[in-house]
Amino acid sequence: MLAPLVLPLQITCVVVGLLSLIVAMLWQRIAKRPRISFFLMLVTSIGLFVPTLLVVSLIVDEARYGKQEFATGAQVVDRYVEVPASATNIILHKYASGHELRMNVDEDALLAWMDAVTKKSQQFARDATPFEKDESFGRGEYFRHIWKTRFAKYGWEAPPDIVQYKGWRSARGSGFDVYYSPQSQTAFISAAYW
Repeated sequence: MLAPLVLPLQITCVVVGLLSLIVAMLWQRIAKRPRISFFLMLVTSIGLFVPTLLVVSLIVDEARYGKQEFATGAQVVDRYVEVPASATNIILHKYASGHELRMNVDEDALLAWMDAVTKKSQQFARDATPFEKDESFGRGEYFRHIWKTRFAKYGWEAPPDIVQYKGWRSARGSGFDVYYSPQSQTAFISAAYW
Protein backbone atom coordinates (compact mmCIF):
# COMPACT_ATOMS: atom_id res chain seq x y z
CA MET A 1 0.00 0.00 0.00
CA LEU A 2 1.50 3.30 -1.09
CA ALA A 3 -1.04 5.58 0.61
CA PRO A 4 1.17 6.22 3.69
CA LEU A 5 3.90 7.60 1.39
CA VAL A 6 1.74 10.10 -0.50
CA LEU A 7 1.71 12.92 2.07
CA PRO A 8 5.42 12.68 2.97
CA LEU A 9 6.26 12.54 -0.75
CA GLN A 10 4.22 15.66 -1.48
CA ILE A 11 5.79 17.58 1.40
CA THR A 12 9.28 16.43 0.38
CA CYS A 13 8.81 17.53 -3.23
CA VAL A 14 7.77 21.02 -2.11
CA VAL A 15 10.60 21.36 0.43
CA VAL A 16 13.32 20.02 -1.88
CA GLY A 17 12.02 22.07 -4.81
CA LEU A 18 12.05 25.27 -2.77
CA LEU A 19 15.50 24.58 -1.29
CA SER A 20 16.93 23.76 -4.71
CA LEU A 21 15.44 26.91 -6.18
CA ILE A 22 16.85 29.04 -3.37
CA VAL A 23 20.33 27.50 -3.76
CA ALA A 24 20.23 28.06 -7.53
CA MET A 25 19.06 31.66 -7.16
CA LEU A 26 21.76 32.42 -4.59
CA TRP A 27 24.43 30.82 -6.77
CA GLN A 28 23.16 32.80 -9.78
CA ARG A 29 23.53 36.07 -7.84
CA ILE A 30 26.99 35.18 -6.56
CA ALA A 31 28.58 33.50 -9.59
CA LYS A 32 26.34 34.76 -12.43
CA ARG A 33 26.72 31.46 -14.31
CA PRO A 34 23.34 29.99 -15.38
CA ARG A 35 24.59 26.56 -16.44
CA ILE A 36 26.31 25.96 -13.13
CA SER A 37 23.23 27.26 -11.29
CA PHE A 38 21.03 24.71 -13.07
CA PHE A 39 23.52 21.91 -12.39
CA LEU A 40 23.76 22.95 -8.72
CA MET A 41 19.96 22.94 -8.45
CA LEU A 42 19.81 19.44 -9.95
CA VAL A 43 22.53 18.07 -7.63
CA THR A 44 20.90 19.70 -4.59
CA SER A 45 17.51 18.18 -5.48
CA ILE A 46 18.91 14.69 -5.92
CA GLY A 47 21.11 14.89 -2.82
CA LEU A 48 18.40 16.23 -0.51
CA PHE A 49 15.47 14.11 -1.70
CA VAL A 50 15.98 10.83 0.20
CA PRO A 51 17.16 12.35 3.52
CA THR A 52 14.33 14.89 3.45
CA LEU A 53 11.77 12.18 2.64
CA LEU A 54 12.99 10.13 5.62
CA VAL A 55 12.80 13.07 8.04
CA VAL A 56 9.39 14.18 6.78
CA SER A 57 8.08 10.59 6.99
CA LEU A 58 9.25 10.29 10.60
CA ILE A 59 7.56 13.56 11.57
CA VAL A 60 4.29 12.77 9.75
CA ASP A 61 4.16 9.16 10.98
CA GLU A 62 4.68 10.30 14.58
CA ALA A 63 1.49 12.36 14.30
CA ARG A 64 -0.75 9.84 12.55
CA TYR A 65 0.39 6.45 13.89
CA GLY A 66 0.98 4.95 17.32
CA LYS A 67 -1.19 4.74 20.41
CA GLN A 68 -4.32 6.87 20.66
CA GLU A 69 -7.05 6.83 23.30
CA PHE A 70 -10.68 7.92 23.01
CA ALA A 71 -13.41 8.12 25.64
CA THR A 72 -16.21 7.31 23.17
CA GLY A 73 -16.60 5.95 19.66
CA ALA A 74 -18.03 9.27 18.51
CA GLN A 75 -14.58 10.85 19.06
CA VAL A 76 -12.90 8.51 16.56
CA VAL A 77 -12.65 10.46 13.31
CA ASP A 78 -10.53 8.36 10.97
CA ARG A 79 -11.62 6.89 7.65
CA TYR A 80 -9.66 3.69 8.32
CA VAL A 81 -10.88 3.10 11.88
CA GLU A 82 -14.52 2.14 12.43
CA VAL A 83 -16.06 1.60 15.86
CA PRO A 84 -19.59 1.69 17.26
CA ALA A 85 -20.55 5.22 18.37
CA SER A 86 -21.57 3.83 21.79
CA ALA A 87 -18.15 2.23 22.42
CA THR A 88 -16.15 3.57 25.37
CA ASN A 89 -12.58 3.36 26.70
CA ILE A 90 -11.09 2.90 23.23
CA ILE A 91 -7.37 2.24 22.95
CA LEU A 92 -6.12 2.27 19.37
CA HIS A 93 -2.69 1.19 18.11
CA LYS A 94 -2.45 2.34 14.50
CA TYR A 95 0.26 1.71 11.91
CA ALA A 96 0.59 2.18 8.13
CA SER A 97 -1.12 -1.05 7.09
CA GLY A 98 -3.65 -1.62 9.85
CA HIS A 99 -4.58 -1.24 13.48
CA GLU A 100 -5.52 -3.09 16.61
CA LEU A 101 -7.88 -1.69 19.19
CA ARG A 102 -9.66 -2.53 22.42
CA MET A 103 -12.97 -1.04 23.49
CA ASN A 104 -15.89 -1.60 25.82
CA VAL A 105 -19.24 -2.03 24.10
CA ASP A 106 -22.58 -3.71 24.74
CA GLU A 107 -23.06 -6.92 22.73
CA ASP A 108 -26.28 -5.73 21.06
CA ALA A 109 -24.62 -2.48 19.97
CA LEU A 110 -21.63 -4.42 18.62
CA LEU A 111 -23.81 -6.82 16.62
CA ALA A 112 -25.88 -3.95 15.19
CA TRP A 113 -22.68 -2.13 14.24
CA MET A 114 -21.26 -5.23 12.52
CA ASP A 115 -24.50 -5.53 10.51
CA ALA A 116 -24.20 -1.86 9.49
CA VAL A 117 -20.56 -2.38 8.45
CA THR A 118 -21.58 -5.38 6.35
CA LYS A 119 -24.36 -3.43 4.61
CA LYS A 120 -21.96 -0.57 3.91
CA SER A 121 -19.40 -3.01 2.46
CA GLN A 122 -22.04 -4.60 0.25
CA GLN A 123 -22.62 -1.23 -1.42
CA PHE A 124 -19.06 -1.33 -2.76
CA ALA A 125 -18.39 -5.05 -3.11
CA ARG A 126 -20.91 -7.63 -4.22
CA ASP A 127 -19.09 -10.46 -2.51
CA ALA A 128 -19.13 -8.83 0.95
CA THR A 129 -20.53 -11.29 3.49
CA PRO A 130 -21.74 -10.90 7.09
CA PHE A 131 -19.43 -11.58 10.03
CA GLU A 132 -19.18 -15.27 10.93
CA LYS A 133 -19.31 -16.15 14.63
CA ASP A 134 -16.75 -18.72 15.85
CA GLU A 135 -17.38 -19.63 19.49
CA SER A 136 -14.65 -22.28 19.55
CA PHE A 137 -11.98 -19.71 18.68
CA GLY A 138 -10.81 -19.17 22.27
CA ARG A 139 -9.13 -22.56 22.46
CA GLY A 140 -6.14 -24.11 20.78
CA GLU A 141 -2.76 -23.22 19.36
CA TYR A 142 -4.14 -21.02 16.59
CA PHE A 143 -5.88 -18.81 19.14
CA ARG A 144 -2.70 -18.43 21.20
CA HIS A 145 -0.73 -17.51 18.08
CA ILE A 146 -3.29 -14.91 16.94
CA TRP A 147 -3.52 -13.36 20.38
CA LYS A 148 0.24 -13.25 20.86
CA THR A 149 0.96 -11.63 17.48
CA ARG A 150 -1.91 -9.15 17.51
CA PHE A 151 -2.84 -8.18 21.07
CA ALA A 152 -0.44 -9.50 23.73
CA LYS A 153 2.25 -7.02 22.63
CA TYR A 154 0.05 -4.25 24.10
CA GLY A 155 -0.35 -6.08 27.41
CA TRP A 156 -3.93 -7.11 26.66
CA GLU A 157 -4.90 -10.47 28.13
CA ALA A 158 -7.39 -12.75 26.45
CA PRO A 159 -10.67 -13.11 28.34
CA PRO A 160 -11.64 -16.78 28.90
CA ASP A 161 -15.00 -16.39 27.10
CA ILE A 162 -13.64 -14.80 23.91
CA VAL A 163 -15.65 -15.25 20.71
CA GLN A 164 -14.35 -14.44 17.23
CA TYR A 165 -16.39 -12.76 14.51
CA LYS A 166 -14.59 -13.32 11.23
CA GLY A 167 -14.98 -10.33 9.00
CA TRP A 168 -15.24 -10.20 5.25
CA ARG A 169 -12.01 -9.75 3.24
CA SER A 170 -11.74 -7.69 0.07
CA ALA A 171 -10.06 -9.15 -3.00
CA ARG A 172 -6.99 -7.09 -2.07
CA GLY A 173 -6.81 -8.58 1.43
CA SER A 174 -8.13 -5.73 3.55
CA GLY A 175 -10.67 -6.40 6.28
CA PHE A 176 -10.96 -6.98 10.00
CA ASP A 177 -11.92 -9.48 12.67
CA VAL A 178 -13.71 -8.74 15.92
CA TYR A 179 -12.98 -10.65 19.13
CA TYR A 180 -15.55 -10.20 21.88
CA SER A 181 -15.94 -11.13 25.52
CA PRO A 182 -19.64 -11.06 26.51
CA GLN A 183 -18.77 -11.27 30.22
CA SER A 184 -16.51 -8.20 30.31
CA GLN A 185 -18.20 -6.52 27.31
CA THR A 186 -14.78 -5.94 25.80
CA ALA A 187 -14.16 -6.05 22.07
CA PHE A 188 -10.83 -6.31 20.29
CA ILE A 189 -10.42 -5.50 16.61
CA SER A 190 -7.56 -6.44 14.32
CA ALA A 191 -7.72 -4.66 10.95
CA ALA A 192 -5.55 -4.67 7.86
CA TYR A 193 -5.78 -2.25 4.95
CA TRP A 194 -4.41 -2.42 1.50
